[in-house]
Amino acid sequence: MKLLHIELGRHRYGGVQQVAYLIAGLQRQGVDNTVVCAHGSETAAAFADLGAKCLPIRCLGDFDISLIGRLRSIIAREQPDIVHLHSRRGADVWGGIAAHGRVPVVLSRRVDNPERPAWWRRYKYQHYDRVVAISHGIRDVLLDYGVDGERLRVVHSAIDTNQLRPPADDTAKQQAKIAFHRRYAIPLDRLVIATVAQLIPRKGHAEMMRALPVVLQRHPNVVWLLFGQGHEEAKLRYLRRKARLLRQVRFMGYEPMLPQFLAGVDLFVHPAQQEGLGVALLEAASCGLPIVATRAGGIPEIIKDGETGLLVGPKNIPGLASAILGLLGNQNWAQQLGRNARRHVEENFSIDAMVHGNLAVYKEMVNK
Repeated sequence: MKLLHIELGRHRYGGVQQVAYLIAGLQRQGVDNTVVCAHGSETAAAFADLGAKCLPIRCLGDFDISLIGRLRSIIAREQPDIVHLHSRRGADVWGGIAAHGRVPVVLSRRVDNPERPAWWRRYKYQHYDRVVAISHGIRDVLLDYGVDGERLRVVHSAIDTNQLRPPADDTAKQQAKIAFHRRYAIPLDRLVIATVAQLIPRKGHAEMMRALPVVLQRHPNVVWLLFGQGHEEAKLRYLRRKARLLRQVRFMGYEPMLPQFLAGVDLFVHPAQQEGLGVALLEAASCGLPIVATRAGGIPEIIKDGETGLLVGPKNIPGLASAILGLLGNQNWAQQLGRNARRHVEENFSIDAMVHGNLAVYKEMVNK
């Protein structure tokens, strides 16, 4: 089977990492993979290292309609059995148009944020033979859009649970904590709350900024670390200054080494207003961290309230503060939730399951 993947993301963030996991797994299954990727991006080398053929192209963004002709030429030359569209940045729409009627095409849908207007949704989704949602939450959104349920499949995102593991015992846990605090210059007497997400409105950082003063009243040694970049950073820095939290809130930027140190965090908080599934949540759960998150999108498929973490409503600032205080004040409970989260991820979000789920979709399309 020969696949042509189109992934125009420029950085190895969550979605691109999922494509890397998929291609590596497909290579092991003997699938021939070619990847169209963004010229000059860090992703091209990553895919080439996996043994895939890479075809870098220039892309000017979502409205670069010239992608249609260029992708159509690539499809005609490469003659794939299936085209798999992974990223947005125009590739989802223009790639679908380029492939439609020429070769079976599947789209991976990773986010649950609204697509408007309605006529555009109808036009867009008619070009795909299959749409793979990474969560049942996203599938429900697509059904609401009017996408034919017969063309929808759910294949969860995955995490490398062999690479991301909780500390084996209390000694290892203390060593992980020391390593984290040294790496990020945090005094050892501080309790670390971490959030890993792009600094954009739908990730809910502003709500956490408003909940933090309530937490600090009971736990003044808490420090909140924000890992990620985005256009919301200036606003969040203003909120930090306004709330007089300059010492308690730190902006860490994009940190590719974070997964190696994540097990040293005391509490992971994901206050998103919208979320397709949440790769950062999978990473935290794989490390056995106690987690507070919101009932947004596909998050409840990872975090079962009171079982693998605590859930609150999106934008529920008092509820967010209360959940954080509940776990910081009961370490035994927090650790048990973390162990449960690790087990849940091992059983339901493995790389093998994700690869075979997508492979089943491909075989279904080829044999149609």
